[in-house]
Amino acid sequence: MYGIIATLFVTMLLSVILTPFVRLMAFKCGAVDNPNARRVNQVVMPTMGGLAIFLAFNLTNIFLLYKQYNPEQFWALLLARLLL
Repeated sequence: MYGIIATLFVTMLLSVILTPFVRLMAFKCGAVDNPNARRVNQVVMPTMGGLAIFLAFNLTNIFLLYKQYNPEQFWALLLARLLL
């Protein structure tokens, strides 16, 4: 029980750490939403925000929760998450 709660906090911490790097990468590769008449935003906004959450979730699943799955189920779920 405590292992899962600790994994939750590691996932949140990793997401907070990865978010500025993903934001910087979005600006460098041009994955941004420029303001125009149809947009609400007034400044350029990065559009890769979910990538930090995706990476944090999958990295903690691979390194911390691997033993809680049986191997076939783990690889099938990882493949499904990558396809999404």
